[in-house]
Amino acid sequence: MIIGLNNGRPFTANPCFARQWTWANSHSARAIYINVSDPGKGSPVKRGTQIGRDTLDRLADLQIAQDVPIWLDIEIDNDWTSPNRAVALINEVLRVLSTGGHPVGIYSVPVHWFNITLSAPVTIPTWLGLGKYQQISAGVAAAKAACSRANFGGRKPAIVQFVARYESGWLDRNIICGSPAGLVSRP
Repeated sequence: MIIGLNNGRPFTANPCFARQWTWANSHSARAIYINVSDPGKGSPVKRGTQIGRDTLDRLADLQIAQDVPIWLDIEIDNDWTSPNRAVALINEVLRVLSTGGHPVGIYSVPVHWFNITLSAPVTIPTWLGLGKYQQISAGVAAAKAACSRANFGGRKPAIVQFVARYESGWLDRNIICGSPAGLVSRP
């Protein structure tokens, strides 16, 4: 279970986090994701430091262990101004969180990663978003196929996500492409 710490934007709180985290802790593995953005004001490195420190403060307040992986959610739904600023900010958030003791990775969709970073190379685990599938079996097949090929950032994904119809709605599903070590932690 990978639970959102913020409410779609940096410096916000997911009002359902405590309940969702309790639920995640009742399962075999868990991690956290945070949304990241750059509105283009001031230094991108300073903003990256602020996002990283805000995240570490929230995790400490919630008594979340340092071994819990943190995934940076990089999507075009948030503010981004230029690839150079985006890469500087993302690298700084990753540095702060890693220095704080958390394994880190990046979640994105290939077109989002291209539009935000101009396909910057990635050296850490990636979590690839695929899209919607009418049937779970089709999503599973696509996710398993995606595990074996390089995608955004030039890396093979560590996790692949797809969305599939479930009862009367849509539900995110994730496939881990190998060992879960460093991608999720045990409760």
